[in-house]
Amino acid sequence: MKKIIWTIILFFALAISAYSIVQYLVVGVDKAGLVNVKINSTGPLQPSWYTFLYLHIAFSAFALVTGPFLFSAKLREKRLSLHRSLGKAYLVSVLLGGLAGAVLAFSASGGFMAASGFFLLSVLWLYTGYAAYQQIKQKNVKAHREWMLRNYALTLAGVTLRLWMPICFAIWGVGAFASFYPAIAWICWVPNLLVAEWYVRKSAATPAIVP
Repeated sequence: MKKIIWTIILFFALAISAYSIVQYLVVGVDKAGLVNVKINSTGPLQPSWYTFLYLHIAFSAFALVTGPFLFSAKLREKRLSLHRSLGKAYLVSVLLGGLAGAVLAFSASGGFMAASGFFLLSVLWLYTGYAAYQQIKQKNVKAHREWMLRNYALTLAGVTLRLWMPICFAIWGVGAFASFYPAIAWICWVPNLLVAEWYVRKSAATPAIVP
């Protein structure tokens, strides 16, 4: 069962990361739906905004794809040095992607509710990554894994946001975007974090996803 969940998470992580990279870095950032909405509502965007967007997309995608492998017990047991290298690269990606996301949150479409939701997501993403790093420095492996689980649950906001979008469009229509997007800024990560916290408390002895 755990392996099935791990496989599903990896599938969505790869799919959303590939979609984001193709959409923003290959097809063109100005052709992306969310960017078009912002341009139509605020006018031309500053070059610095695009810089932070590219940073956020690139590093978040890397963290999204790397994350599942960090929960593999087989990788930890057989290739501990690789696990540590991937972990360091993951946390650096969280740091840079989170900082860029925090900057972008201030100009998020959807007003204060959306901006506050995305900003708090970035803050918690950074905080849980820092907590995971501090715990492994103290050689507290159990606590490190628990904080990494919380952190990756927030990383998965990149997936759940893109799952909620078509659902909301199907229910309320494209014209209602301004009404439901502020809610998506919260529901894309709050349920993820609650599920992760429930899992940590329920099975604190074995937080790894793959046996």
